Amino acid sequence: MKILQKILPIGLLIGFGLLIIIVGGVECLIWGNIQSLKPPHLGFDFSSTPVIPSVVVRRNQNIESLTHAQATMGKFNYGFAPLLLLDKTRLMTTSINGSEGVMLRYPRQPVEPTKLLSVDSFVLAYATQHQLLTSPPVANVWVIKVALAAALENSDERLNHFIVLVNFTDNSETIVDLTPLSPNFGAYYPDGRVFMTRPDLESQFARWRDGVLLNELQPLLVVEREGESYYILTKVQAWPNRYDFSLRVHLVQKGTHTEPLRLTRGSSADISISRSDFHKVQANLQANGPNALSQQRDLWHQRGDHSAAMTQVLEEHLFLLWHLVTKLKLE
Repeated sequence: MKILQKILPIGLLIGFGLLIIIVGGVECLIWGNIQSLKPPHLGFDFSSTPVIPSVVVRRNQNIESLTHAQATMGKFNYGFAPLLLLDKTRLMTTSINGSEGVMLRYPRQPVEPTKLLSVDSFVLAYATQHQLLTSPPVANVWVIKVALAAALENSDERLNHFIVLVNFTDNSETIVDLTPLSPNFGAYYPDGRVFMTRPDLESQFARWRDGVLLNELQPLLVVEREGESYYILTKVQAWPNRYDFSLRVHLVQKGTHTEPLRLTRGSSADISISRSDFHKVQANLQANGPNALSQQRDLWHQRGDHSAAMTQVLEEHLFLLWHLVTKLKLE
């Protein structure tokens, strides 16, 4: 009996310990299953708030505020091609930090973004920020500049692309990009972001209404072809002895929740004209019309990807290169 009295407490203690281990194991298993059922990160941080009815409504309000901003912009022309094609548009040489540059100058555009003839990623981000700042579920909105790699052969060029980071009152956040390069909210973007200040935004938009500099890559058009997206860009540079005109085409990997927006294979049609010959070459192109570069292939050369699909898209848009060359006005 004395032995039993000594063993009994020890047995109870061991049994209680086993019970704790079993319950803890089951709890971990259940919690692990719950965690595995959580949705993937899609821009909104659903785990930041408890799951109660008021939060569900708030989430709907978040999405509604984004779709409202998108609907407010309505249908728009993306890229500078429509502005380039205007009769009054000119390319003008200008001074940039002591060097000579080229600016695309078009008729002054309205202050209201929804009334613009065409837009780029900057104007879309600028307009989106203005729309969302007045939305009740929104706590703050930032315009961010992202440098997209636009490499061609051995070049290491970058294209500035603008997006919007939205922070909501429930502490969730998402990325908004209304360009044709991002089909959904909450897309993933590469690192190397620069937050734009309000004075910088207002100053850049004021300049944008009259023109943009072409010494850096600028978007002209997005072309959809057989399930692929092609981004048509341009760049014009002034050198002491020549002018360089470039029409670029890049295949686009659109930004999604899991894949970043990326410019992949590229091709370009380039024209380099000496200053001494410029007026003669320009007059020749003007006399032969917008199809002149399709007929006079000796005036330009192709760099980069020479695949049939890429070359076809490039050649179909040589008329844009014609407009760039024929609209350069020299002092």
